Amino acid sequence: MSKVPQGKHGERPGVSGLSATSSTAGVIDERVDARRLPTKRMALLLPFPRFPREQRSHCTMRFFKMSVYLCTAVLFPACGGEDGVTGQDDALAQQESAVSSVSLDGCIYSISAYPQPNVTPTVYDVKLFRQPIPTCVYGYGSVTLGTSIVYEPTRSVAGNALGIAASYTKKSSLSGSAPITLSVHHVDPATLTVIRSSGLGVFLGAGNIVSENVAIAADGTTVTVSGSKTGVISGESGSGSHYTARYPDFFTSTTPPTIMAFP
Repeated sequence: MSKVPQGKHGERPGVSGLSATSSTAGVIDERVDARRLPTKRMALLLPFPRFPREQRSHCTMRFFKMSVYLCTAVLFPACGGEDGVTGQDDALAQQESAVSSVSLDGCIYSISAYPQPNVTPTVYDVKLFRQPIPTCVYGYGSVTLGTSIVYEPTRSVAGNALGIAASYTKKSSLSGSAPITLSVHHVDPATLTVIRSSGLGVFLGAGNIVSENVAIAADGTTVTVSGSKTGVISGESGSGSHYTARYPDFFTSTTPPTIMAFP
């Protein structure tokens, strides 16, 4: 059997700190001389300490607790923390989710906006439709409540035994500086006649009525219109970018509304 070449002091050539001996199978058995290794390399060769069972359980529990704390910190905002929607914001969102149809006496009353055909720039007709179903005592019908130039109106409708309340936003001029205003109507459900009309706008036209949502209060006679705005509505109390216009005895009088503004 041939011998492996030996370097100075019995070392293999080109390998520092390693000694070589021949085994009976002819395989080189390399052993580490720890005295000639740097400290960091020695540390890697030391066996990993084994803790008693009690200490291992304690470390595992501490790691588990830290993981739970981290997960809780990450997930907390999604479970109703400070980043969630506040109750006031949610209420405002509900106010601005306008209803465009209502069922009354077996009939469905809906409000829509349609562009006039072959008209440029676009002019929208705001119409109230009555669609009969088997229990409706009236036939099909419609009435045009107003128009809006270029701007597509937001609209909503509510109704009870006293009548139909319909509201919508509109723009009355092609001018870019023309304000967006609000119109509110009382419509007779049987004849589709407009009995009362009312309007709201920002003072001196220095702003817009951005949205609206008409509703009938629990007393059955008071109509409210709520939404968002920019600027100050003529006659409003309070301040902010949202408003509520309250019409007492809307179906039986022409009493002007009281207007409250809030953030």
